[in-house]
Amino acid sequence: MNKRLHNLSLAALLALLLLLPTATKAHTMWIDTPFEGHIGQPQTVRIFFGEFSLRMISPADRWFSDIANCRLTLLAPDGTPIPLEKAPTDSCYTASFTPTAEGWYLLYFEHTVRDLYEGMRITYGAQSWVRVGHPDGPPTVASPFSHGRLFLPPAEPFRLDQPAAVTLTEGGQLAPSRRLTLTSDKGWRKNLRSDATTAIASTPLLFPADYLFEWTDNPPITDPAQRISTDHQSDYITLNYFFRP
Repeated sequence: MNKRLHNLSLAALLALLLLLPTATKAHTMWIDTPFEGHIGQPQTVRIFFGEFSLRMISPADRWFSDIANCRLTLLAPDGTPIPLEKAPTDSCYTASFTPTAEGWYLLYFEHTVRDLYEGMRITYGAQSWVRVGHPDGPPTVASPFSHGRLFLPPAEPFRLDQPAAVTLTEGGQLAPSRRLTLTSDKGWRKNLRSDATTAIASTPLLFPADYLFEWTDNPPITDPAQRISTDHQSDYITLNYFFRP
């Protein structure tokens, strides 16, 4: 019996050790704000950093490198970019804005991390859409991200027992056959691919949770002239879209 318990303990320890590096690499940033806003009513925006799938939220005073310096911007329905001031709390940074007109509001940031992580130069990108009133059709704004990518939102809020569908665009055009993932904060993850024609990625939502679409690239740096140091082996570029059905 003792030998069996000993073997089980060793197996559990080994599993934990194998899990830790994966969990560390999976840390990311996201924007949390309600999908629906209202004219004249303040809307709270929160920025988190942590291991999303494990609900491991990093305290705001312990964020990696200089990521707390990310610049949160609001893109109004008329295309006006508005910088938002953010303030630290125990678990996140918060900001707010008050909608003044109907339409689609886009919250976003893009931040290239100062320090390498295991040879990777990380660029965190996050976005969130806020629908105010009843806009006439989907948003038509250009992507504010340097890579030109953007998730377009569904016409209606995400709901359980219905497909969670987003449209992928890149450089102002539909982005068909792109790989992405949908992750819940309960450990569930599904690999997706945008449709070859419509560029829509969709999957049913079967249980209550917080969800995160992640569109990532991890290209190697083969040209030494592009490296910021001798340890720089690859770039890790991610665009995240959080939602709560």
